[in-house]
Amino acid sequence: MRRIFIFGCGGSGREMLQIIRELTQAGNQIEPVAFIVDPGIEAPAVVDGLPILRGFSEARQDPSAEVAIGLGSPAARRKVARRLDEAGLKGATLIHPRALIGQNVSLGPGTLVCANAVMTTDIRLGAHVHVNIAATVSHDSQLDDFATLAPGVHLAGNVVLEEGVEMGVGACAIPGIRIGHWAMIGGGATVTRDIPPNAVAVGVPAQEIRRRVAGWERLP
Repeated sequence: MRRIFIFGCGGSGREMLQIIRELTQAGNQIEPVAFIVDPGIEAPAVVDGLPILRGFSEARQDPSAEVAIGLGSPAARRKVARRLDEAGLKGATLIHPRALIGQNVSLGPGTLVCANAVMTTDIRLGAHVHVNIAATVSHDSQLDDFATLAPGVHLAGNVVLEEGVEMGVGACAIPGIRIGHWAMIGGGATVTRDIPPNAVAVGVPAQEIRRRVAGWERLP
């Protein structure tokens, strides 16, 4: 039996809980245990029927524990993932039963694949990647650690998203595009040429509107 703790009890965390419950209904041996928040964070004692725990201490005492990071922000997930590693905890990979995953698709630890997402063939996902509702990824694409596809994102074949890339709702990329690490693509944008690291790009076709400082994702 997989025992899943969920870090974060906001929208992303509660969506993860729904995925776990649907996996259980589909016959998978998986159990949601509790939400985890940091000490000092305001939260009720119970959310959607699960207790709220403060910190990782109880998860560390559970030999079957896996932790799903219920945070939409790639930079925030990166920070929590480092803490999981330091605590010796395993990241939970969750795949919704209505997701379609083809042959030769590699999923890194901590990956989330939501309902009606489609990944075709020969695709590699790194650690703690989030593929949201009805997002699609075509052949020979690569999504590095912490890459995030919002609902309805579409990636054509041979697209590379480097570490921490975030694509907003309904954004898409044509074949062969590379988007540099920790760049952000706005909702509804169409990426028709490579985007440099740390850029923020919006529009059709996507145009860079600003550049974030290198290493911004490591700031407190």
